[in-house]
Amino acid sequence: MLACDGPVGDSGACGPRLMKCGETLIEVPLYKRIDEFFRPGRVDFVYHYGHDICCGEVLFIDGNQWWYGKLSNIWGDALALLLAAISALPVFASADTEARWLGEPGETRWIFHRDQDHLSIKILTFDDWTDQSPNELGKLQLRTTVLFWTFARRLIMVADRVSQNPVGAKQRHITFAEDLSYQALRRALKERKSQ
Repeated sequence: MLACDGPVGDSGACGPRLMKCGETLIEVPLYKRIDEFFRPGRVDFVYHYGHDICCGEVLFIDGNQWWYGKLSNIWGDALALLLAAISALPVFASADTEARWLGEPGETRWIFHRDQDHLSIKILTFDDWTDQSPNELGKLQLRTTVLFWTFARRLIMVADRVSQNPVGAKQRHITFAEDLSYQALRRALKERKSQ
């Protein structure tokens, strides 16, 4: 536990929480804030960019269990890569896709399988990203099944929330408005809602 005076700032419900430790402000990692996000039975996904946009934190909750990871954006923006993987699924009743992130020196992979309204998610980690091991050799961190459209909605909400707040040390604005995967997933959610 951090020996700190308590929260002194917050850049939004899912942004960094700052605590004062002596004279230093530090960010509290998402996994130390699990009680703020975990609600039994509720799917949640929280994404927070790090000190600069080169990295980020992910907290995924399926309503029963949770997974936390630090991800590098070296291969591309981690949230954009996840949007790309999920946006490919609405047109298929059954399909597989994955998102991969560098974790320096390791790698994290989210393997998705859609079966009608259900989305199976496997989160795997690998010690060394350079060996490009097959999925079967990854260490299983979490396996769950959630409702596809619920997960898709949460993902869009996260992208929208990220777009509202500047991130990183240089306070850059990240927006997904021009991202084709974001647009496709948002359109699929709107079409589903109108049916």
